[in-house]
Amino acid sequence: MRVVIIFDADNTLWDTDSVFRAAQLAMLNVFAQAGLVKSPPTELRTLRALDEEFIRLTGRAEYDFRILAIALAQHYVRQLSLAEAAQCALTYQPEMAIPVLAPIVDAAHRALAEGLRAIPPLFPDAEGVLKAIRAASSPDRPIVTALFTEGSSERLQRILMAHRLVERVLFDTIMIAPKSVTAWREAYKRGAVLLPSQVGQERTLGIVVGDSLRRDIVFGNQAGMITVYKPSTYQGLEIPQTPDEKPFAVISTLADLPAVLCRLDVEVPPLAKLSG
Repeated sequence: MRVVIIFDADNTLWDTDSVFRAAQLAMLNVFAQAGLVKSPPTELRTLRALDEEFIRLTGRAEYDFRILAIALAQHYVRQLSLAEAAQCALTYQPEMAIPVLAPIVDAAHRALAEGLRAIPPLFPDAEGVLKAIRAASSPDRPIVTALFTEGSSERLQRILMAHRLVERVLFDTIMIAPKSVTAWREAYKRGAVLLPSQVGQERTLGIVVGDSLRRDIVFGNQAGMITVYKPSTYQGLEIPQTPDEKPFAVISTLADLPAVLCRLDVEVPPLAKLSG
């Protein structure tokens, strides 16, 4: 059997949420210093609700975050609902600016951008699992590993360089694109083309590992692949709402992945055995 394993990046292999949380709190601190909010931690839920709305409206997890700062200002000052504030920010023109708010919006946007330059740490066992999968690949049972993210290309490059993931060849291919069924299929095809020529009726198994039911699992299932769900602190443990959102397996840590792969007849030794 030939195998393509596609890993989501943010909050699956590394802790993006810790970086975004710190950066978002820095943004809210600017509004607090301007007297527009009392408690940045309390307002984090509001900011993240707006962020989710922009992700829905733009179709991207990373958009021009300046509109997030504008929307927050409109929400706090004009008492607009979150939906109204988001729409206002999307149609915002310079001539619409409230003079007293302009420097606050600029400072808030700058605080977020600076915070997002921090490098998120790899999750425990991420490196070990990737190395174990690479070591388990053989000419008779080849395994290709792919990384698929819809994040910022510039941010991804900084993370890959910081953790030396490219130079250590822990992935065969890396793809950056907005997530969709078509995109997940393309990620699979990019991995499958790197496999040795198929012999006889040998099948190719596609496996998706991700932290989001709506962005990873549902699209992976619809693309005809096996899905493994690793909940993150960002969304918490999501409950499937449709059959397409139901994963083949749920893992709490990447160290649990080898056992799931063994259930699929993909023999990857557990980390304890590797280190023993």
